[in-house]
Amino acid sequence: MPNLIDPTPAVMVVDDDPRQITAYQSLFSPQAETGAALSTLAQLVDANPQAESANPPPTFSLLTAQQGDEAVAVFAASLKTNQPVRVAFIDMRMPPGMNGLQTAEKLRALDPRVYIVIVTAYTDVDMTNISDVLQEDVLFVRKPFQAEEVMQIARNFCQAWARDRELTRLKAQLEQNAECNLYEAALYEVSQGLLADMADKINAQSGLLAYLSTQFKVELTQQPDFEQLTGTVLGEARQLSRLVNALQRLSEESDQVSVFSVRDLIEQLQVLIPSLTPDHQEIRVCWELDVSEHKTLHTCFSRLVLAVAALLDNAEEAVLVRHQKTAVPYCQIHIQMAVEMQTFVLSVTDNGVGCRPGEAEHFLQAGFTRKPGHAGMGLTMVAQFVEQVGGHISLDSPGENRGMRAQLRFPLNFHQ
Repeated sequence: MPNLIDPTPAVMVVDDDPRQITAYQSLFSPQAETGAALSTLAQLVDANPQAESANPPPTFSLLTAQQGDEAVAVFAASLKTNQPVRVAFIDMRMPPGMNGLQTAEKLRALDPRVYIVIVTAYTDVDMTNISDVLQEDVLFVRKPFQAEEVMQIARNFCQAWARDRELTRLKAQLEQNAECNLYEAALYEVSQGLLADMADKINAQSGLLAYLSTQFKVELTQQPDFEQLTGTVLGEARQLSRLVNALQRLSEESDQVSVFSVRDLIEQLQVLIPSLTPDHQEIRVCWELDVSEHKTLHTCFSRLVLAVAALLDNAEEAVLVRHQKTAVPYCQIHIQMAVEMQTFVLSVTDNGVGCRPGEAEHFLQAGFTRKPGHAGMGLTMVAQFVEQVGGHISLDSPGENRGMRAQLRFPLNFHQ
């Protein structure tokens, strides 16, 4: 875990009184002796110069300003140099410019991470209003105050700022790990189904070959049957080869960006989901290409395939469930691909179970599912993919048992 205090964390002081700024400089200056610092500040605040700490105080990089506008400019410059201010001590009244609260608001607008300390010698300042405006990470201090108190506030708030950043980093890392795990889980789910299909085909081929070896003597009259059986074996072998190639390609690094054609995408999907082939007995599949099949895309191929496969799997299950429940005459999935400017548009429309108005948006939430035994992560993976590549997904249903339309829109060329 990184050190929670930089060697010189940045602190800002905003006060229209030059003597106060000098006092703060004496306290926070890394060159100042502890006793001198406390003595200087003791002239302006209720401090005891004899109450020196046994250990030297921590040092800070101090930025100063005498008016609110100047403070905003200095604060913005610190962000550009990647040395953000962690704590800002701001005097409440600084005529003729902005007051302390207005200054704090502008600093927060530039960087919401900064901790604010409002300092005033007046008793008519509305503390509730300050809290309502700044919301959080704000402290209200009245003058006079102890010099040690200023140092303790700076130290504690700088530590809290660093902890906040570490928590943000850990949160981002956890989200990245979760996204990776989701991809791996989706790949595992697809792989398991394919491996089971491959095992069935291997067993079937073994059985056919055994039957051939024991039952057939290939004579002229048996030639048609022999050719039919061997043709079946060869067909299964070709399908097995395509499944293996599909798995190998999906097993590539999930974030790898590659160049591929619309035809590549369609072929990969048809291998993964056999129901997409035109001769499927239960589902009518309609492909509508408003773009050349030779059109190329430059994006994360494996993630795109899994995302679209998840959409199609969801549509397939929806139409089959409706067919079982309502005896709909036929099951239909309509897949449309088009290009608008530099955006690839892929739509999947089915005549399945659909959903109630307003419910479709919940389908993209992690864990939401209406399918028994499902984890509800398939469409979440789709949403993560389009977010990763700067795209958009929309789901729409006119009502229950009236089908669903899912549409993906994402750039043709994705730049990491």
